[in-house]
Order: sequence, then C-alpha cells, then structure tokens
Amino acid sequence: MRGSMHSCRVVRWCPSTRKTDTHAGSKYAVEFPGAAVLIGDQPIREFAELKLPQGTLKLLTPTDCVKDRLAAYYHWSDRQGLNQAVAVAKAHPISMSEIEAWSEREGMRDQLRDFLDSLG
Repeated sequence: MRGSMHSCRVVRWCPSTRKTDTHAGSKYAVEFPGAAVLIGDQPIREFAELKLPQGTLKLLTPTDCVKDRLAAYYHWSDRQGLNQAVAVAKAHPISMSEIEAWSEREGMRDQLRDFLDSLG
C-alpha cells in the first residue's frame, strides 16, 4: 500500500470509491471498471496497452472504443457518442466487419447505417 500511495502522490491522482474519477489539472476522466469489461453483452478480453514511466494503462482497442461509443448512440440516442465513434474510426484502423457483426447482435442494423453514412 505504501508504494501505491507514493505513486498516487507522484501523479496526484488518488483512488476513490467512484467508478469514474477526474483531476482538476486534466481534461480527461479515468474509468475504473469492475471485474468484467463489457460492451453491450460482449465481454472484452483483449486490450491495447500504453506503457508509461508510472506503469502500463490498459485501454480499449480502437475497434472496441468505436463499439463503446456506438453503444451510447444506439441505446441512449447520444449523438456525441456517434461523433466520437466516427472520429476514432477515421483516426485509427478498425475492424469494420467486427463492428457490423456486433451491431447486428445488438439489434442495431438501422442505427449502424448512421455510422456508415457519417464515415463518408
């Protein structure tokens, strides 16, 4: 625990009991997911990694990030989620076949068309 608190002081970002945490000096929020990371009903088993001097961050792959943002659009009509999915898809290589298959399993074929049309 002592090493953990030292690291906390170094980055000035201390753990809390909340699922998402922020820091006044950062424009980003960090999510601390539970034991299983899910997008819809699909468990995520493969992660991208970002190695930093303080340690390694596990991140969603670009494809899973797009699915996560599309889930916000599909289930809550969150237009910002659609815009974010498009931005990630344009900036990173993604598996379109995986996104299409996932969208089909989610029952969102019609909403997928909005994403595909937005890609141009």
